[in-house]
Amino acid sequence: MIDEVRRLARLRDWLALLALPGIGAVTCRALFERFGSARAIREASDADLAACPFLTQRQRRALHGPVDEAVIDDTLEWVAYPGHDCLTLEDPHYPPLLAEIPAPPPVLYVRGHVAALSALQIAIVGSRRPSPDGRA
Repeated sequence: MIDEVRRLARLRDWLALLALPGIGAVTCRALFERFGSARAIREASDADLAACPFLTQRQRRALHGPVDEAVIDDTLEWVAYPGHDCLTLEDPHYPPLLAEIPAPPPVLYVRGHVAALSALQIAIVGSRRPSPDGRA
């Protein structure tokens, strides 16, 4: 029970971070690599954030700004349904190969079995406007 409370607190921290204007996957990844957790990012001092060359002044202000709690509460309500879950970059069940891409989604919204994310999978990626060689 305590582990679940901690996990939901970490999820709330990530959702708060993503609810801020101008903070997307690339910025989240860079901040996560620098600070180690969403909580540490949100609690970082102005001086710590100013030392991040990849942050704009607007992003630094947003990181200390208010968060739309209703959006977070809606997501946590969704997670409470059976078969629904959210995985963050901090979660041990976050797919390791997905975490290796340059801008992994900071939060994965999962409907179904989380374990399926670690199973062998095949993905086909295509273009809406393929070249003649691509079509062939």
